[in-house]
Amino acid sequence: MTTATIPTMPPSVADILRQVCRSSAISIEELVGPQRLKAFARARFEAIYRIRNEVKIAGCEPSLPQIGRWLNRDHTSVLNALRRYEELGARPASRPARILIDPAPHRHQMMQDLAEASA
Repeated sequence: MTTATIPTMPPSVADILRQVCRSSAISIEELVGPQRLKAFARARFEAIYRIRNEVKIAGCEPSLPQIGRWLNRDHTSVLNALRRYEELGARPASRPARILIDPAPHRHQMMQDLAEASA
């Protein structure tokens, strides 16, 4: 395993990265590394979202390029992560999405057909 180079960052950013890694059961190297596995990506999305919303540097949010430097990412990757995290419902990476399985998926279509026929 290679050790990832992590740029100097405020303690609050390092704390967020450690918390996300702990809750996601991944290492810092996996979080900032190039791997695109779903678990790593979800953890990155959460870390980026939390950094953007919880960290203030001189009273301002850190810029997308700055967050990208801390996580070895491009600013457009940071922007994408913010959007994706919000699309996914802003669930922590440690809590996977629930998948609801409809036992009779055709029932919905049948009910719509009946409603349209009676209208």
